[in-house]
Amino acid sequence: MVRGLLAGVMVAAVLSLVVACGGSSSSSSPPTAVPSVTESPTPTPTPRIAGSICRGTDLRGAFVLSDGTAGTIYYQLGVTNVGALDCILVNPPVLHFRDASGSDLGVVSTLGTDCPAQGPYDPAACVDEDAVDLSAGAATPAAGTAPGQLTVTIAVADIGALAPCASPTVQAHFIGLRFTGLADDVRIELPNDIALQTCSAQVRLHGYGPSK
Repeated sequence: MVRGLLAGVMVAAVLSLVVACGGSSSSSSPPTAVPSVTESPTPTPTPRIAGSICRGTDLRGAFVLSDGTAGTIYYQLGVTNVGALDCILVNPPVLHFRDASGSDLGVVSTLGTDCPAQGPYDPAACVDEDAVDLSAGAATPAAGTAPGQLTVTIAVADIGALAPCASPTVQAHFIGLRFTGLADDVRIELPNDIALQTCSAQVRLHGYGPSK
């Protein structure tokens, strides 16, 4: 009788232990859920429309001709819009003269005479300050041909005809046209280097505007 009682006590104790262990297991915290990350959609770029400011990739420039008279050489350059959309240029360009490696020579140019408000507009002789609209898909001009959509005329005085100047002579191999809104020049290679001095008023944007 005692042996049976002891056996019953032992079974009860084992059952109590099992229940206690099971209760301990069921009270453990559930695993923390990892929140999902939702990626923001990539914004769609705004398409360009006709009549926007021209981009550097839209424009091509070329040397057309040169002509000298009375100690000044006139260089005529042509610029066209080869892009797929019409675009505008809002101001005459700033001139940058560069050597054969592309380094800016630091030559400062002056601005020529404004075209009369009522015309005539002659890009070979005066500077048209109005915005210029360039239609799309024009051909790039070449030496000895018409300048294309836009004419840029640059006057360079011969060094020998200027007052004595202390800066060394540098050789310009490229002319860069920096239009408003463009990060880079429209770079045009010259057929022959131009001898320039940075301390003189040697260079002038003599004429600018739509080609006649």
